[in-house]
Amino acid sequence: MKILSTFVFIIALATRGASQGPNQISLKDTVGWMTSFLGQHGMSMANGKLADTTKISSSEGCTINITHLSTWATAKEFKTRSESVNLRDFDPTNIRFRGMSGDGGAYEVTIERTDSLPKTEVAVERGDGTKETLKFAQISFVMDSKENAGRFGAALHHAIKLCGGTTAPF
Repeated sequence: MKILSTFVFIIALATRGASQGPNQISLKDTVGWMTSFLGQHGMSMANGKLADTTKISSSEGCTINITHLSTWATAKEFKTRSESVNLRDFDPTNIRFRGMSGDGGAYEVTIERTDSLPKTEVAVERGDGTKETLKFAQISFVMDSKENAGRFGAALHHAIKLCGGTTAPF
């Protein structure tokens, strides 16, 4: 039933977007689409197994809460990573795409704060269970393909603009 309701939501959003144009889609609908899309495509594979996932766990207005899980983390690598970001703090013109190693053609979509300062608090747990809070200037989302990374990047760009994100000075 959940898959059917997600499918209906995506079809409704796509139909609405086709009639309204992408610039007229609301923030709520954009973040809703991003959340559903990550639920289906926010993953990478390695050796035929699920390696990483990224999802929007919750949102309120321009603030989204992101959760990352790595199934292959060694003792010192990040097993889980969670951050709460206000999209207003990011540069809508600085969305980068990078192919990832592994099978399946996964891509990483990365955004950077307009001020380029490591202010975004990120709670991490390493493979050995060690927990700490770090600060980053960039936030990334793992996607299952180049095409889906592009689609997600376009929605992310739209959401950042709707939240008032500005271009970095340099």
